[in-house]
Amino acid sequence: MQNIVLFKILGFSELYTEGESPVHRLYRIKSLARRCKRCQLHTTRTQTVFGFGNIASRVMVIGEAPGANEDLYGKPFIGKAGERFTSILREYGIERDRDFYITNVVKCRPPKNRDPRPEEIEACKPYLIVQIEIIRPLLFLALGRYSATWLLGSRQNVQMKEIRGKILISRFDVPMIATYHPSAIDHARSHAQRDFYEKAFREDLRLFAEKIKELQKNLL
Repeated sequence: MQNIVLFKILGFSELYTEGESPVHRLYRIKSLARRCKRCQLHTTRTQTVFGFGNIASRVMVIGEAPGANEDLYGKPFIGKAGERFTSILREYGIERDRDFYITNVVKCRPPKNRDPRPEEIEACKPYLIVQIEIIRPLLFLALGRYSATWLLGSRQNVQMKEIRGKILISRFDVPMIATYHPSAIDHARSHAQRDFYEKAFREDLRLFAEKIKELQKNLL
């Protein structure tokens, strides 16, 4: 990971002290993100939505961008789609606050919940790289094509139907699973499409839960 160059871009090298805990480091970077003006999203946000969860879990979930509820409360995946995501994982014995750390490729809400733009993803990249450097994940879950595209290091948006349901290798040489963003279920254009998305989403989260449990056993 080319974290040294990225740290210098944001001045992170001046903030770090030898022996500083991961929690303290993450808090420092989060404080920087709150004041960030690296792209135009800072003009319309209520607040940045940096990330939340157990940084000692060695598991990261990466979504696309905050929605209205996330922008209001500053916590990722707490709207309707987030509740569905949390509820399904709980069925499989996984608790979001305990078993992984969750964030997005973009830390500020795009207006009207539009898709994040390439320049916005690029502007937020240093923050996400630092989160990964601090957490040192052994497993990723990508929620949505923008997250999957970024984690795979692809120059073009990936086709989710071609990559979901598999164990892939991310640009960080760490295993990853990719699935549809949970909001795809709500935005389905027909009952058949909704059923497809929900079935695929549940299957992929079951695989994710299994891999978390395997990882936890290996870390004991």
